[in-house]
Amino acid sequence: MKISIVALIFAACIAGSFAWVTYSQCDPKWGNQALNKGSQTICQGGNLVTSIAMALSTWGIGCGAANCDPAALNEWISSNGGFKGDVFVWFQLNKLGVKWESCTTDHSRILSLIQAPNHAVVLKVKGGKHWVLAANVVNQDINVMDPLSESKSFKVSDVSDACVLRKL
Repeated sequence: MKISIVALIFAACIAGSFAWVTYSQCDPKWGNQALNKGSQTICQGGNLVTSIAMALSTWGIGCGAANCDPAALNEWISSNGGFKGDVFVWFQLNKLGVKWESCTTDHSRILSLIQAPNHAVVLKVKGGKHWVLAANVVNQDINVMDPLSESKSFKVSDVSDACVLRKL
């Protein structure tokens, strides 16, 4: 039995598995909340906020609440200059104890950062219309945590942009 457990742990480490907290942007707890106090709800357009909330919650980082779920993060961002109109202001997240490092379109850099410790990479996919949290890389496939759909992976060529947060 010990050998099986050790083999399973070793296999998980080799595969780059990491247990990210998962949230759905359409969860009834926050899906109808106005995104950035605007006309769109978190369910309709909150894939970026929800993807970031997954990373922050996994790291145990709060945002004015015990847990930084999409509702709490949306409220915190709206109250702390995280939006300029409809544009997300990444560096405002630095106030929460993370470091916004950069956004990049360099696919080899994206693959490297996804595998780096203490990093969360949020990917823009589906023709630049949707954000997901990168979970790990297997060959050239990026496994993701998609806050809206059942999408589980994308090719690196499907990524139009990636923004990187680092846990301090």
